Amino acid sequence: MHTYLNFLVSFCYNISMTNQTLGELLMLVLLGISCARIFFVRSARLDPLSALPLITLALCLIFQVAFGLTAMNILITGLSFLNFIWNIRALIRLHNKLVVDHYGILFIIVSILNLIAVIVIGVFVILYRPAKINTKTYSVSISQQRYCSKENGYSECSSPLDYATVIVRKYTGDAQGGKSILLIPGVLSSSSMYEPFCVKLAHDGYTVYSAEMFGKEASWFGDLRDSRFLRRFCMMYSQKNNPEEYEEALRHKDEYYSKVSSALFPIISAGSSDRFYLVTDGADSTSGALLSNMASGKTAYDGIYDLAVIPTYSTPEYGPIEQTYPLLAKYFFDVERDGTFYMSSHIATVLERSIEQSIIDGLNTPHSH
Repeated sequence: MHTYLNFLVSFCYNISMTNQTLGELLMLVLLGISCARIFFVRSARLDPLSALPLITLALCLIFQVAFGLTAMNILITGLSFLNFIWNIRALIRLHNKLVVDHYGILFIIVSILNLIAVIVIGVFVILYRPAKINTKTYSVSISQQRYCSKENGYSECSSPLDYATVIVRKYTGDAQGGKSILLIPGVLSSSSMYEPFCVKLAHDGYTVYSAEMFGKEASWFGDLRDSRFLRRFCMMYSQKNNPEEYEEALRHKDEYYSKVSSALFPIISAGSSDRFYLVTDGADSTSGALLSNMASGKTAYDGIYDLAVIPTYSTPEYGPIEQTYPLLAKYFFDVERDGTFYMSSHIATVLERSIEQSIIDGLNTPHSH
């Protein structure tokens, strides 16, 4: 067993997996061990491995809260639930400290089928794993800060148990170019989907903030679907299966981008002499709400840029998902997984050139603090 675990750790390290992929494989390994125990009964004994389906199901639910709902998470959770159902009698026997000397034929058949399903899903997890970018190679550090809504605006949450209205990731590199970017991900994506893009910008001298707002402060559906772990999945589902509901939700798009940009500018620009640029993906750089805020001085950004207008951007509004969400890229756009980070680097380069050109041409909005 020790040899197999060493092989698994070495394999995962060599193919550069993200924490999300490692978590998915861990749950599948636990399920696989639970199913495969039918081959290792040699004598009457307790069956402690029958507790694995319950443990795995609990981990799946925690995993979804941590990383958000995805198709792969739902698939693994469904399999965990089925495996748990089939192991309820085994759990009862374990609770009553009854020994097991054999398994029933139906239980063996179901366990074999579940084991096959675990292997098939595991192959898909590996084939469509997100590409992991090595931040050390790019000399970039990443930090995350949680902000809570207060009467006078937003401030850092004082406790891990506080409900965070705004979550901000900050990317900083060794080179400091005097320019900062606030990225507000599209309604169909999340900050994690832009990580290679943000790392590239930080490596090139930009300080990058990627921000999302959740809950009642950012109402799209007006119910539980606005929560952090549900919104992205529900948005994508509505876009594909309920266009009317999706269009209704999009009515709040200008308000959302305006709220996030207005709320965060005073926080991220405090004590900074940087030029600040607002970057969106699908918000439309001519958004009336955003331009109105700039004109009134609420958000003194030096420019607004929308990644979705880049003609060579293959997955607009979703982020460079051929690197960060390959399964979605294949299913929605028929774009293959890319571990070279080409698209992230490409749209970052286009954005950098646009910003530099606006500075040269003197077309940027005057910066003020």
